[in-house]
Amino acid sequence: MVKFSDMPYTRPDIESMKQAFSAATEKVLNAKSYAEVREAFFDVQEKGAELFFPVFNCFGAQHDGYHRRIL
Repeated sequence: MVKFSDMPYTRPDIESMKQAFSAATEKVLNAKSYAEVREAFFDVQEKGAELFFPVFNCFGAQHDGYHRRIL
């Protein structure tokens, strides 16, 4: 078990997340099908997992792509 004081901290890149949300919003507004909206949703979800997974991992959360399998 790693002590809390020994855990590395990486600040999430909030600007990158804002850009991902803006891009996804444009994709949704211009989508011609449900598949395009769904893909925009997953793009943002994956970006969020990439940015915030180190934070969640500190608490033992697991991200295994489950959301892709159920929708």
